[in-house]
Amino acid sequence: MLIAESGSTKTEWRLCKDGQIIDAFRTSGCNPRVQTPQIIEADIRKAFSSHLTCQLPETIHFYGAGLGDQQPKLIIREILKRLLPDVQVYVEHDMLAAARSSCRAEGIACILGTGSNTCYHKNYQVIDCKGGFGYLVADEGSGADMGKHLLKKLLQGELSLVIKERFESQLQQSVQETLTSLMLAPKPNVLMASWAEYVHAWLEDEQIQQMVEERFLAFLDTTICLYESYQHLQVDFVGSIGHYFSEQLKKACQKRKVLLGSIVKDPIDNLVNFHLSGLMNEEVSQ
Repeated sequence: MLIAESGSTKTEWRLCKDGQIIDAFRTSGCNPRVQTPQIIEADIRKAFSSHLTCQLPETIHFYGAGLGDQQPKLIIREILKRLLPDVQVYVEHDMLAAARSSCRAEGIACILGTGSNTCYHKNYQVIDCKGGFGYLVADEGSGADMGKHLLKKLLQGELSLVIKERFESQLQQSVQETLTSLMLAPKPNVLMASWAEYVHAWLEDEQIQQMVEERFLAFLDTTICLYESYQHLQVDFVGSIGHYFSEQLKKACQKRKVLLGSIVKDPIDNLVNFHLSGLMNEEVSQ
């Protein structure tokens, strides 16, 4: 069994046999909403040629960002079937991966990585989703959102001169030049998310702290707090942003009376455990 958990920035792959992980590798993110099928296929083909030379899986479970609709799911499935035509392929949204990696029979699962999304899940299936509309219109509290608001505040002169100088020193260009570079970037969401590293490094600044908490409150208000029973359900988080900004996330959850469950940087290991545990019923191939 080959299990993949993919965001916009990276994809984690685990090859399993006899209940054990026998190989682990990483590729770039595979999001058909922001990448062409050709780019996605070339990256996966290269990885498969290095890691699946001796052991071919019988089944692939691929969970990915941007796969909320059937058309992007079909794109990923066709790529995987071209590369491994004799393999049974299942393609699902990354929210289902987040829900299953929580190993909780019922609750709310959240992704806070390059993008953001949430779902209410029960019996290891997604029942309802709030958010997840992409960085152009939503993704509050995500890495892309943090980076976007950092740049916006710098452009509007809302942050200190010290923060501006640090930012321009890191990028070796002015704030205005950074805006131009962003407009021309092939994956603007990934570029903006990369600036979340600076946000984390500058958390001693009160304005930066306030910005981070505000973005998490915006995330909770536009997603979690819209679920009817959110105050009675455990809320679990996966993704690097939730992990690295856990203290600010905890404060935001306390303000909105959210029952915080686990905060996990990378869901792939818990997801593998779910598949190997026998909890999952046999799915119908797409």
